[in-house]
Amino acid sequence: MPPVNAPKWDLTLEQQCIIEQAKVVVMDQHSGGPLFLQPEESLPKDKREILSNIEWVQSTLAGVEQYLNRLPHGNHARSKGELPQFTLTRTGGFQGQTIGKSARTVTVGILGLGDIGQGVGNMLRAAGYKVLGFKRRVTPEMTLDCADRVTPDLDEVLSQSDYLVNVLPNTTSTRYLLNEDNLDLCRGRKPVFTNIGRGDVVSEKTIINALDNGVWSRAVLDVFEKEPLPKESALWKHPSVLLTPHVSGYVFVEDVASMFVDNFNRYLNGEPVLYKVDWAAGY
Repeated sequence: MPPVNAPKWDLTLEQQCIIEQAKVVVMDQHSGGPLFLQPEESLPKDKREILSNIEWVQSTLAGVEQYLNRLPHGNHARSKGELPQFTLTRTGGFQGQTIGKSARTVTVGILGLGDIGQGVGNMLRAAGYKVLGFKRRVTPEMTLDCADRVTPDLDEVLSQSDYLVNVLPNTTSTRYLLNEDNLDLCRGRKPVFTNIGRGDVVSEKTIINALDNGVWSRAVLDVFEKEPLPKESALWKHPSVLLTPHVSGYVFVEDVASMFVDNFNRYLNGEPVLYKVDWAAGY
């Protein structure tokens, strides 16, 4: 995600009055985020009191890492789940002979089992694939329908996956989580790597080395270490890479509206709202 350059907001008197009375704000975080999440950079000190009544800021997009110096439910989950399914069928291409391989013999490792990761897992399990999920915080009683097994052991997922799907957010604990040292565990199965999470979970150099050295067989990348992907990047012409332009989490307006109405009714009824950002965790 690009860094936030907070604009200086020059609000009219009418706009100030509207914001001053608002308790709930629905916003595109790239445009409204600097005002409501970084007011110390966007508003003069004597104007910040107009935000004092706001209790809830609803983002229409996923990801808040650019505001952590200070995720809503998966309308992204289904669209992001479709790219890994596409990967499983597309990477084989057309073959000159029949290749018999049942989905139940294929293990898909999912890195990150938040709302989006669970949506991906549910879609893949419904198609018959075995799903192995990586989640840092796993309790003994935890059961998730989205995976056949959930583990906090990253090494297990890397070594047992035929396809590896990253859905992790961008936090201090996930940046460059995949590296030359632990990716060697993939060598036995040579998985196809699909990234629909955040690009800095693995460096571009590490991706290319993994492909060139037989650690991964292919890579399907919807996100990148640097965005937009530089023109000089070797990924553009690498024969084992399929690129998509950060479109796996397409937002449908009607889904955002439905989610907001559901949460707004909870808010009015004094019930806990869903999908609140955990600022300590970073997502």
